[in-house]
Amino acid sequence: MYQSVVFGALIYCCLADKWSGKGKRMNDRKDDFDSGKSHGDSWGSKMSSVIKVDAGLREDLMSQGYSISDHEIPDSYALRLAHPAHLEVAARAVALGAVALHGFANIYVLTGGIASGKLLNTICGFPAHEPPWVTTPPGSLDAVVDWNRLPDGLEAWEVRAVISELITMGPIGIRLPALASLPNDLVTIKEGVRGLQVMLAGVGCSSEGFLDRATELVNMPLLAIRPACHANLEGSEIVEEPVHHRFLEAVGEFGDLPGVVSLGRDDDLIERKYLAYAPTRPSVLSFQGIRFDRRNRPLIPIECHGSLALERMTAVLDNYDLGHVVLPSAQRRLAARLYQ
Repeated sequence: MYQSVVFGALIYCCLADKWSGKGKRMNDRKDDFDSGKSHGDSWGSKMSSVIKVDAGLREDLMSQGYSISDHEIPDSYALRLAHPAHLEVAARAVALGAVALHGFANIYVLTGGIASGKLLNTICGFPAHEPPWVTTPPGSLDAVVDWNRLPDGLEAWEVRAVISELITMGPIGIRLPALASLPNDLVTIKEGVRGLQVMLAGVGCSSEGFLDRATELVNMPLLAIRPACHANLEGSEIVEEPVHHRFLEAVGEFGDLPGVVSLGRDDDLIERKYLAYAPTRPSVLSFQGIRFDRRNRPLIPIECHGSLALERMTAVLDNYDLGHVVLPSAQRRLAARLYQ
């Protein structure tokens, strides 16, 4: 299934109660972690998983000119978004064909290079050839979006302004016209126009450094992305489960899959940061397939009512004299995943 990944299993995770003969050593390491001796914060006190990076990954990374020392990848903690060396290892793994499980605003996602789109779909339960969502640094939108293909009556400056205001607040999903140069397996077709499903984490997200470095290493302005949840076929419809928003639970479902490298963070801190957002997939606006009201004002379709409340989305649109229409898929707000 994962033969396209040039190295086999990057990481395996196990719960603390499965450790064998490592309890005292792990407790000693955790005490150092909590006191700030090794990493400078208390994130380790919330971790109960252990990771190992196998020799295959080390050899692949070293063949690319990157040397990994033991202190850069501790065998007692998951890789961390806030740790520069861990971020570098994960980004280089993605460049080699891996998929990263990591925090993204207030949820967890699976991210890989464009060539990993089918792998992402397989992991999450989507048809292999379904176009994945993509993510990109906000400053790179011009490299993937064809602003000239926006619907007549909708100005590029309006769309840019809406996006800019939304990502200042937090995460958002957006459907935009795709540049002709993008591969066909990334795009959807709506009313004869190639479209791109873009998921943005928002300004100040803890994943910014990782995503910037990964796009640099894959030499592309975008990455393929899926929320960390499974999709199930119910009749003729694909229904996604609620997305993971806690690291240990996300890593328990996806972290031990071959070709997946996991990056953790302080979930409690993130929850406090995103109090205005539900811990669900991002809400989605579409700048394709728009209609107009009697005033000839563009009506922006709201495709998904997720983490950002409907009234906050529409307030941003109102700032630019843009109306909206709530599609059937957004009539009910997405449910958050509940943990025991």
